[in-house]
Amino acid sequence: MEWKKFIPKPSAPKLRLTKVEPHTGHRTGITVDASKRFGFLCWSAVKFHGDAVVERLTGNFDPVDLKGAPRLTGTALQDAVDQELQRQLAIAVIDLGVGVDYSVHRPLTTSASCGVHDALAELGIPVSSAAAPSAVRAAAAEALTQEGIAHLGEIKISTDASCGRTTTSGHGWFIESATMYRPVMGRTTSTQRTVRAAELYSILKALKAADRQFGREALRTGGLRVRSDCAIAVRMLREPGWLPESATSREIALATSIRDFTKNLRVRFVWVRGHNGDLGNETADRLAVAARRLHYARTPKDSAAAIIANICHEATERFQSERHRLAA
Repeated sequence: MEWKKFIPKPSAPKLRLTKVEPHTGHRTGITVDASKRFGFLCWSAVKFHGDAVVERLTGNFDPVDLKGAPRLTGTALQDAVDQELQRQLAIAVIDLGVGVDYSVHRPLTTSASCGVHDALAELGIPVSSAAAPSAVRAAAAEALTQEGIAHLGEIKISTDASCGRTTTSGHGWFIESATMYRPVMGRTTSTQRTVRAAELYSILKALKAADRQFGREALRTGGLRVRSDCAIAVRMLREPGWLPESATSREIALATSIRDFTKNLRVRFVWVRGHNGDLGNETADRLAVAARRLHYARTPKDSAAAIIANICHEATERFQSERHRLAA
């Protein structure tokens, strides 16, 4: 087409484009973080200038100490917990000197602040829609982790297994500590061939669940007490040189894996009498039985999740009730 020759060809730019790196040297503010990962409520507030941390504050509280907590359950308890976190974080940012030059930066996730950002805004405290630099957020997260580890204490893990006439076995666990207001529970299935193997597998899975939940440093600091109603499995773990005459290669391998996993940890393996009213043992048993039966019946995921959630809810309410009773 003739008209194309009248269109000028683009020339190379006189100035080459350069990549602009984000500049955080002049940014100042306060960032907050909160977590229920440790089974109780802990928080951190960090004052920063650029990527440098100027000052940090951390804290935690037990919902058992809340006024009227023994009468609160479900959503009401959760609302009271969030309000207390908001109150403590508000005091913390004021202590850190919140103001025009040091506004509270919004966390990357809503759950990280438990609504404190919006609560501060309603009080007229300067807030920013920007997120703090990644290095500062990492410092806040690390401070939060250290606060949780310092107050977690010994972790108690109760495990159980359920074996039926099929090749599928169920496994359940219940994890708690003296400072937790909400236990950690879980379940799974496998194809272990013996009852002892199933019990040992439950212990191994529970240990890994605790490691994911709290981190290796927390396990190392507070120590572990692993409880099972299988006396032979407990003895195999407490006395590495001892094996029952009928021990299978799978049982030996599982016991070895457990000892390797807990090699650098302070751990006690304890036998507990089964079906004797112990909350941890009973809940682990219920979860193990449910896991096996739901798998065998091919129960739809939504229905299975509802059944497991109900078991966990009942166990949590009983756990919190016992905590309130002991604190009274």
